Amino acid sequence: MFEKKYKADNERIEPTRESLLSLSYKMKREQAKKKDKKKAVRWIRPAAAVAAALVVLLGCFQIFRSLTPRDGQIPMAGAGATGEAEVSQQQAQSPEDYSRVYAQIKELKEKERENGGDSDMGIYTPALGMDGIPEAEEENAVNTAGGGSPYDDSSAEKDYSDTNNQVEGVQEADIIKTDGEYIYAAVDGDVYLLRENGGNPEILSKIEKIDTVSEEGENICGISEHINEIYIAGDRMVLIKYVADYDAYYDTMEDAAETDAAPANGCVIYGPPAGLAKYTAAVYDITDRSHPVLLNELGQSGTLISSRMVGDILYLLYSYYVPGEIDEADPSTYVPALYLGDAKTDVAAGDIMLLGEPGAAQYLTVSSIDVGSPAAFLDTQSILGCGSDIYCNSETLVVALVTGEEANNVYKDKTDLYRFSLKDGAVTMESQGSVPGYVLNQFSMDEYNGYFRIVTTENVTHYFNEGGIASAEQEKTRNHLFVLDESMNIVGSIEDLARGESIYSARFMGDTGYFVTYRQVDPLFTVDLSTPSEPKILSELKVPGFSNYLHPFGDGLLLGFGQNSDEESGEIQGLKLSMFDTSDPAAVAEKHSELLGEKYMWSNAIGNHKAILVDSEKNLIGFPAENEYMLYSYSPESGFQKIAQLTLEADGPGDMDYDLRGFYVDDVFYLYSPSGLAAFSMEDFSRISTLLWEE
Repeated sequence: MFEKKYKADNERIEPTRESLLSLSYKMKREQAKKKDKKKAVRWIRPAAAVAAALVVLLGCFQIFRSLTPRDGQIPMAGAGATGEAEVSQQQAQSPEDYSRVYAQIKELKEKERENGGDSDMGIYTPALGMDGIPEAEEENAVNTAGGGSPYDDSSAEKDYSDTNNQVEGVQEADIIKTDGEYIYAAVDGDVYLLRENGGNPEILSKIEKIDTVSEEGENICGISEHINEIYIAGDRMVLIKYVADYDAYYDTMEDAAETDAAPANGCVIYGPPAGLAKYTAAVYDITDRSHPVLLNELGQSGTLISSRMVGDILYLLYSYYVPGEIDEADPSTYVPALYLGDAKTDVAAGDIMLLGEPGAAQYLTVSSIDVGSPAAFLDTQSILGCGSDIYCNSETLVVALVTGEEANNVYKDKTDLYRFSLKDGAVTMESQGSVPGYVLNQFSMDEYNGYFRIVTTENVTHYFNEGGIASAEQEKTRNHLFVLDESMNIVGSIEDLARGESIYSARFMGDTGYFVTYRQVDPLFTVDLSTPSEPKILSELKVPGFSNYLHPFGDGLLLGFGQNSDEESGEIQGLKLSMFDTSDPAAVAEKHSELLGEKYMWSNAIGNHKAILVDSEKNLIGFPAENEYMLYSYSPESGFQKIAQLTLEADGPGDMDYDLRGFYVDDVFYLYSPSGLAAFSMEDFSRISTLLWEE
């Protein structure tokens, strides 16, 4: 049983962005050394899932410069100096059949072989949780305060907190949700539906994951699924699930026994190839919370990059790498699969956009679902590409892919940008561009008044080979801010900032942008974006430590959450809260700070904005610190004040719980943990009840 659990846990590894970037550089360098060698590896063990996932992320290193939507041509876009658009004269179109799709994928696979890649590699793609950290505008404010669900008027009288969404009106999935009347919790792959009941929650029903995995020697058979996150839209609940079907591949291959990869018993060794791992959105009717009814389950093969919900429309973004050999007569060998309940189909040829300059044998697919009527996908758009972070408002979706480019033995980071329009579920690819450097997370991006803003950090590495001895030299990192128009052309920029430092957080609010760089102290830059073609640095504030997350806290205040560090050595000294006075953007100052001390060195909120609760109206700042949950208030006169230090059980924090969440319903504050749910009175934070999931 231990081995089974170990393998299952490895399937759901969520690598940090730092580890992915570090590994990406190493893999890039190793690939350069082995251009004349070919490998033939069919399976990657789940224990190597992080490295395998990198192949997915590193599959796209070429700039795609020309795009055409399904209904005609669109403005082309590119990267370069202000006003310069590098546009290919080749125009791409969606084909009428799969013949052109096959031809292009075949060309890409051949290039992979020439470059030392492995077209036969079955890539096992784990659940990559790539969500970054927030960004917002005055009009697109982060929706973290109470005020009721945007979908369900039945709870309008209730006052409750929402997921820490990046953009108002655009929902993000999470492991815990409430609509004021009910609580919905994802726990170890299962989901509980509870009546809130004024601090004494009552379990009404439970949706259990499917797990029929068994072991036969070194082989794994069966189906394993894991419910990762939840959406709630009135009387609809959407469960985002990861599913690995270890049996399906050989069930559909008549000649499985004749293949080198097929074990005699028909099970998969270590993990399924890329085409078998999938993410699905299971839509339930929860009119009766005691008896949820599954309406449909829709999904796609590959890895889920992220998702968003606007009103009743759910948008899913997938990355799919084409594994193994391809067969022109069988589109399923080179086209992503769509799943509608038990039915499996291939993405239609007319929904695939062919690019003028091929990149890699990898698809980026955006699908939409009406959760009110989930009989089928509303729309699907695929391009040859992939992605790692997204920005989404009610009308626009921008997908960012951190890649790189190499010329004359110099390697530079680059971020490709794909811009989609969203309208009532219709998904249309509109333009594409790129900017130097890598994007940190979703809060490094923003759109305001028709202009897209992004901050990046760039690494530049020089490679040398003198006398048969290879070496590399990396320049000091540099940071940039770019402003792009709707065609993804760069129209304004501030480049080469804070040499030797990296961007740790960013926030955009209307015509003002804030971003933090760090090496040993925290420079908080304030940028005037009122003239898109001429962004200007207004101020640069240096304080000890750094902020991983920035959040507006009422008029003229900006909350920073991160870690303190020694000014001389840079040694981390524990978690830190900062409140910045931004009333004068040209003279931003740190008004107050709070150091939690060396006992609290880490918080899940450092890399996950959904773990933070910020409500300026209720004067609440909540976050996990190690395996406790801290609640603070803030006063302009006296600064931060700790008002509660909560644990799940009354006798102390117990074992480490990684994913802690805090939320409130009326005057009851809840602490969610993978172990249970505790309720506290918001008058004095005395404990009302404790519910343990295992009971």
